[in-house]
Amino acid sequence: MMRYPFLPSKDVALTSGQWVKILTAGYYGTATVRHTSGSYAARIAVVENPWVVTFDGVDDYGSIGANNEALTLFSGEVLAAFGTGAIFPFSTSDLLTLISDQANSSFKISYYQSNVQEGTLFSFCDSTGTADTYLQLRIDEFARVAAKCVVEGVTQWEVYSLEKLLDGEYYRIKLVHNGTEARIHVNGASDLQQNWITTTDKTAWIADISGDVDSFLVGAIDTGSGATDFFSGYLHAFDVHMGIGGVAQEAAIYRFLEGADAWSGSLVNGYVMAFSGTPTWADFYDGRLLDVDAEEEIGDNPPGQNVWAKAAGASVEVNVTTDSAKRLLVND
Repeated sequence: MMRYPFLPSKDVALTSGQWVKILTAGYYGTATVRHTSGSYAARIAVVENPWVVTFDGVDDYGSIGANNEALTLFSGEVLAAFGTGAIFPFSTSDLLTLISDQANSSFKISYYQSNVQEGTLFSFCDSTGTADTYLQLRIDEFARVAAKCVVEGVTQWEVYSLEKLLDGEYYRIKLVHNGTEARIHVNGASDLQQNWITTTDKTAWIADISGDVDSFLVGAIDTGSGATDFFSGYLHAFDVHMGIGGVAQEAAIYRFLEGADAWSGSLVNGYVMAFSGTPTWADFYDGRLLDVDAEEEIGDNPPGQNVWAKAAGASVEVNVTTDSAKRLLVND
């Protein structure tokens, strides 16, 4: 795995009600968080992201955009790392083209449901042809993760994970294609048993979906007759990654809900997603208290889990110290 330097000790100023990421996912060793100043306690949360968008399962969903619809950005970003030299903004079809022929390109969605309910996690569709063409990842009626690729009305492959989802659990679901077949990962586990319903062409992937993408949705699917199969629960993040050189080294090119201003209703890292229905922003994690002048040790951070902190009252300051100067770069 690639290793990157990580600051072994730092002071972080906190304000009331505002989460700050104090440690990035994937460090190894032990971290200690110490309350160093202020007369109020701090709160600590170990989670990918403490903010969520609440989808009601009735009419709420997010739209990344249709073909040739430019993704709105706060600022430009160079894609030189992918060998394209391209500068954002670019269209949804450009996004799919970038990852279409790359082995180990993937889509990952992070969410929480108090009770497992079926519904679409993400989809993109071309409904302008003679029959439906789409890629869909969803939770099925048996509480399993299922994926399906349909081209011109013909199901190329359909698969589901044999592992059933549980009520009240936080999940990171990833759909990745290794160049031979699609694989479903649950919370980083890449070797789960899968059951194939249809195997007409297991190599079918994004390149087989027309460049004329009519919808790219999170939390619903629209094959031409309006959005349906709505997701119900708390959505944390949606990532699109591409394989670099066809190997399992991945880099995020679209990230949803990451950063200190996510609570305000905006998406960071440059992207804005349009919402339909009435999804609401929520500070999902209250965190656990770190009393005045106290400290807490945190062991190896699980992949996908960051450490966040906020002041329980007025402004306070904490210090973060790790016993290692490096962390792992992870993408699960």
